[in-house]
Amino acid sequence: MRSCQRKAAVAFWAALAALAWACAVNCALPGQLQAAPSDSTGPSASTPSWQVLLDRAEAPYQAGNYSDARPLYEQAVQAVNVTDVAPQDRIHCLRYLADCYCRLNQPEQALAQFEQVGALLSVEDLDNRVENLNHEALCFGLRLEYDKAQSLCRSALKLCTDTKPEHLWQLARTQAHRAYFDYMRGKYESAIPGFQQAERTLDESARCDMLATVFRQKMAFAQAGSYYHLRRFDDSYQQFKRVYDLDVRLFGKTDLQTGWAMLALSDVLEKTNQHQQAEEWYRKSVYTFRKFNRDRLCREFASQAAAGVDLQNRINSYVFGNSSAPADLEDTQEPLCKDSLALVNTHDPRSLYARPFTDAPGRVWLNPLVKQRGVVIAIHGLSLEHSSYDAFAKQLAESGFCTVAFDMRGFGAYRQALGAEQLDFDGCMRDLRLVVNAIKSDHPGKPLFILGESMGGAIALQFAAQHPQLVDGLIASVPAGKRFKQGRMAVRVTIHFLENRTRPFDIGTDVIDQATHDPRVKRAWAGDPKTRSLLSPRELLAFQSMLNRNLEYARQIKSTPVIIFQGVSDELVKPEATYDLFRAISCRDKSFVMVGNAEHLIFEEGCFTPAVLKGLVAWMESHARVPAD
Repeated sequence: MRSCQRKAAVAFWAALAALAWACAVNCALPGQLQAAPSDSTGPSASTPSWQVLLDRAEAPYQAGNYSDARPLYEQAVQAVNVTDVAPQDRIHCLRYLADCYCRLNQPEQALAQFEQVGALLSVEDLDNRVENLNHEALCFGLRLEYDKAQSLCRSALKLCTDTKPEHLWQLARTQAHRAYFDYMRGKYESAIPGFQQAERTLDESARCDMLATVFRQKMAFAQAGSYYHLRRFDDSYQQFKRVYDLDVRLFGKTDLQTGWAMLALSDVLEKTNQHQQAEEWYRKSVYTFRKFNRDRLCREFASQAAAGVDLQNRINSYVFGNSSAPADLEDTQEPLCKDSLALVNTHDPRSLYARPFTDAPGRVWLNPLVKQRGVVIAIHGLSLEHSSYDAFAKQLAESGFCTVAFDMRGFGAYRQALGAEQLDFDGCMRDLRLVVNAIKSDHPGKPLFILGESMGGAIALQFAAQHPQLVDGLIASVPAGKRFKQGRMAVRVTIHFLENRTRPFDIGTDVIDQATHDPRVKRAWAGDPKTRSLLSPRELLAFQSMLNRNLEYARQIKSTPVIIFQGVSDELVKPEATYDLFRAISCRDKSFVMVGNAEHLIFEEGCFTPAVLKGLVAWMESHARVPAD
């Protein structure tokens, strides 16, 4: 049972990653009720119990706490089932519960609710019948059962055959829905005309409001990603430019969404060897991501400002350093939507497809109340993402070290970026080079350390070898490539490669089981919606090839101070392999730390100990000549 649950969870998040930008944004359907706003004075005596429960669930739902909202939705469904209510009220509750199940990676439970909805809908209710078929298709898509998902989309399209103009919106969304499933299966050649057909249908509908504009942005993003995978970079550039122009119209030039469009433009220009233009777009994207982090930190510390301390200005100074806003980032007209993140939770599970980016590819942690002593660039391990350093980075911040952690290409927030959702080590190295260069330039005199764990440790080691002038110290945790049960994994990869080298399969369950026996760590790792447990054979071969270069790069580290960590109880990476790598490092200023009772993770998912943290801070202070307070 636990294995089945894990596989369902893995399937959900793998599908959700690429789903994020492919299909249309949601709007209220005819007959689809919205939750009544909560009354600060409390519910009246006439308010039905199911509506009271929906009202109570609204706050945790909007905050993204779906585990807290779910039991309230379940109780609401139970309440309508024992009450004489209109079918529409029962449908309303079932949909809310189904949506919550989808967001909790429980598509089987969600499908059961949608099937009940389908039984309650009248034959004349065309829009809602089409919508419900698409919701059921979503559930099968989240389980990676694309043939069943496509079959339901075809059934929905048949209902739309003789549709009237007022129903063209649903037809366009269904066409996009179907094209998305082609994209997910790597059928980019057929996905592109599918998305184009959805846009033509939207044109026929003559709809031009904000939701229609967002729909066009999603279709442009999906086509751009398809062209990118087909290496048709000129076509990809034209579509990404459309995405950028629509994002500017929708959200403004410095919104998080626009930053991702800028990053995509930079990537495709780099592919066509237009390096100067690529770096210009990259600088603009980094500025928007810094702004996003600056605003987040200002909110976090808003209540901690002491009298006479301008924390907002201090945070701004720490995040941006000497840099100023790049040219041409001022809005010339008011954007249509002032808060793009308001589009995330709409009580429609298809918002999983169309949700905006909710995070930047990099996260900054610092404490503006503490003197800043240096910067740590943190790189996560395989399947994890930047927020896995959250607890560790917050503790480093108390010691005056700012941590900047990045999602590596193919992980975390990149899984929403169509075209860039696959593992790309060359792209990772380019990101690190450009960002570290910017930080060194914007914060002259501040020591900069690069830290990585597991896969991230190998990337950090190789970056330090290639760019010794940019790094004041290397901190690598379990960076070796030799692993326990490596032969068994090689056989699995070979079998899957022969079947389909680009089709992902589950490695996450085995990795987690080898990495830790701690139930808390297992839950944190497996339960993070941004972790990635499915990788394709092609990606895994690239991963192993990268690890195989470790010894070669270790020998090139001749002057950069190094400290390497290895858990004594690590059952994933062989400790002797890490020590062999340590011995290969040419620099004499190197330290090897065996951490007693530690498993694979030393820093991520809150696995660090006070002693490890204290020792690491002391090592950084001594090697950076950071003055004590």
